Amino acid sequence: MDVHQPVLTIRRPARRSALAWLVDGWAARADDTVLATHELVINALRVSASVEMACWSEADTLVVEVSDQGPGLPDETVGYVPPSNNQEGGRGMWLAWSLADDVAVATGDTGTRVRLYFSH
Repeated sequence: MDVHQPVLTIRRPARRSALAWLVDGWAARADDTVLATHELVINALRVSASVEMACWSEADTLVVEVSDQGPGLPDETVGYVPPSNNQEGGRGMWLAWSLADDVAVATGDTGTRVRLYFSH
């Protein structure tokens, strides 16, 4: 298992880093993976000075992990329900949840880790 794990402090490299992972047979999921990862990184950089990304494959599944050291999510299910039409912002988590095949969240007062799972 080859794990890629950049640490980001600005938004720009997120898309480029995520796209670099997709050279080995994941091109069909590139748009979903890159957009979902970028949305999580943007959210994480709003609450944390740096963000760690990791990516690896397990059998036929690509796993992308975004971790921050922010205050934690007020509600772990925030991405499961679409935001209201009159809400400004706040669509990144829902978009990431919608694009991934599965999601796992671990959150607390020392940070949040979100894993996105993409199948072939």
